[in-house]
Amino acid sequence: STGASDWSAIAAGVDHTVVVKWNGTLWAWGNNKNGQLGDGNAASIDTREATRGTPTQEAGGSRNWSTSATGGYHTVARQSDRTLWTWGFNSSGQLCDGTNGSKALPTQPGSWATNMSAIAAGGAHTVALKWNAFLDMFWTWSSVGTAVDSRPRQIGYGSNWSVIAAGGAH
Repeated sequence: STGASDWSAIAAGVDHTVVVKWNGTLWAWGNNKNGQLGDGNAASIDTREATRGTPTQEAGGSRNWSTSATGGYHTVARQSDRTLWTWGFNSSGQLCDGTNGSKALPTQPGSWATNMSAIAAGGAHTVALKWNAFLDMFWTWSSVGTAVDSRPRQIGYGSNWSVIAAGGAH
């Protein structure tokens, strides 16, 4: 693809890829069945004609993206102001917006989604480090057992985490 040399961050999900360019724009391609490309194409949610073979810019056209992470079928990204944004598949509450419906546009999950220092996404869950003026606190969200509970939960209160990662189901 032309312009492939100006990417600053890249993440790959099950069947979609998301990149942030040096100019702060966010681009994605691959399967968009669950809105994970963030292009706002709500008609593509739950349809089979959703694949994008070339990079497509996220619908808002923002130039403030700094990093992204991809889960199985969802995407999370952080803007340069350290706010967290989520979109895509949400059956397990991985978007942390209080619902379990998929989103085709980047959405800030709530006023709490600020001061994020790191993000990662797993198969159907999301984790983040949130700076609280003293140390990085580790937060996670997704389903709890068989119930969807998309509220963020703090892990290891008082711990100063420095690196996070997420796997398929861990």
